[in-house]
Amino acid sequence: MDDSAHDGGTPFAFRRLLVATEGGSGLRPLTRFALRLAAADARVRLTDVVCNPVTLFPTLMLSYPDWDDAHRTMVYGAHAALCDAAREFAHGGVVPEADLIDLSAGRTNAPDALRHAAAAWGADLVAVSAHPHGHRWACRLDPEEVAAGTHCPVLYVPAQRLAGDDLKLERVLVAVDGSDTSLLALRIALAVTPPQAELRAIHVADRALGMPRRWREAIVDEEGRRALKAAAALIGGCGRMAPVGSIETGETDDDVPSAITREAKQWHADLVVIGSHGGRGPGHWMAGNVAARALRDTPCAVLVCPPTSVAQAHAVEARASTAGAAEAESPAEIPGEAPRAVQPTVFL
Repeated sequence: MDDSAHDGGTPFAFRRLLVATEGGSGLRPLTRFALRLAAADARVRLTDVVCNPVTLFPTLMLSYPDWDDAHRTMVYGAHAALCDAAREFAHGGVVPEADLIDLSAGRTNAPDALRHAAAAWGADLVAVSAHPHGHRWACRLDPEEVAAGTHCPVLYVPAQRLAGDDLKLERVLVAVDGSDTSLLALRIALAVTPPQAELRAIHVADRALGMPRRWREAIVDEEGRRALKAAAALIGGCGRMAPVGSIETGETDDDVPSAITREAKQWHADLVVIGSHGGRGPGHWMAGNVAARALRDTPCAVLVCPPTSVAQAHAVEARASTAGAAEAESPAEIPGEAPRAVQPTVFL
């Protein structure tokens, strides 16, 4: 694992990574990228999803009733990709496990199969790569369904981003709205991204709500101020320096996901971190809409944190806090000056 991996003592460092791709495409670069968000002692499970060839060409079933040869070729290629990736990472000091999910044998779809695999293995991060919607070879590894079904953070990287060299992790954009889930996403981003990475937290003010201006300023703007204040306090408490600020949607034909996507493109973000189902207020009337659209439209990597992980995160923090207090009271502990929190930069 490279030196950007984080200390295993970090409460939010990912320790059990399930990395899944379709047909082995991009498995190695996706794993390398996911490991940069993981603890130094993280365990990795490489997973290759092989689709049912009949579902790729349903209109040709009458002409080609026997798909055994095609299926064997796909399974062989996936197995070879898994073996090659496992050998490469073993030479680098990481000994991953390998798993092949054959949708023909399981008679299920890719998101459900991956959800069961993640739950059975106890993954705390699922990294997936998928082809765009409508791709003829895709086995429908839909990142939105994976994020909704696994109940743990999901790292999604578009397949076209894995074609080149290692992905950069220099600019991280975090969307916040003041909810517990969005603040958890920010907390995780602060914990798992490399210290040298440039991190920025934004709140999107929805100007396309169609409400009178005075109401909009009283409701939307006040919500944004509260969200940014909470984000700034969290960043400062973690000892990081990162700007926080607000961006706006257009007044017509625009929405929050589109604004996040535009900002990610303009700022050249390498990773967007967002909470799923964390929205509240008049601008977030459809639960999960922002995260789902971000997964579908953002051209860079996206880390989605579901709401079900909030309670688990609080439990982890509580245990870490209790252990820290006990250690501080130990006679062997040598007291020292507490580190000073770095004040965050605020831009508006």
